[in-house]
Amino acid sequence: MQQLANALFGSDVRTVDADLGSVHLLNGMVTLAGIKLLAFGLAIGAGGALWFFLRKARLGQAIRATAQDPRAARILGIDTDRVFAMTYGLNAALCGAAGSLAVMAWTIHPYLGLPYTVRSFMVVVVAGVGNVAGVVAAGLGLGALENVAGFVFGVEFQIAFLFALMVIILVWRNAMAARKRSHLE
Repeated sequence: MQQLANALFGSDVRTVDADLGSVHLLNGMVTLAGIKLLAFGLAIGAGGALWFFLRKARLGQAIRATAQDPRAARILGIDTDRVFAMTYGLNAALCGAAGSLAVMAWTIHPYLGLPYTVRSFMVVVVAGVGNVAGVVAAGLGLGALENVAGFVFGVEFQIAFLFALMVIILVWRNAMAARKRSHLE
C-alpha cells in the first residue's frame, strides 16, 4: 500500500496549513500549535465516545461480553458473528479517525505509518492487551521517554531508542515468563 501511495501521489512530503496559529505559555517558553491542540481535543473526544459506547450501548456491552468469553456470550444469545463484524467496522472507523488526526498534526508522505506502527506495538507490549489504563499510562510514558531520548541523543535516534527499549522489554518479559515456568515445574 505504501508503494501504491508512492506511485499515485509521489514521494514528496506534504503538509496541511490549517492557519490556527499557536498558543504561547509560560512567557513564550512553551509554544503549542493550534492544530495539534485541536487534534488532541478530538482524540480525547473520540476516546471518551468509545468508552461511553462500550459501557452504555447495547452493542458495546455485547462487544465486551464477546471479548471476555465468546462461547458464554453465544450461549446467552449474543450473535457473536455480528459482534465480530461490527467490531471490525468500529476498528476501521477508529483507524480512519486516527489517521485523520495524525494528518492534521503532522507531515504527510507515503511512509507515514511506520513510526506509528512501532509506537502502537510498543504501547501494547508494555501495557498488555486489554488494559486500557495501562495503555494510557504506557502511551504517556513512552511519549515522554521518546522525547527525552530525542533531546539527549538527537531526533534521529528517537525511533532507534524505541526499538532498543522494545527489545529490552521483550527480553525481560521472556526471562520473567521462563522464570515463572521454571517455578511451576
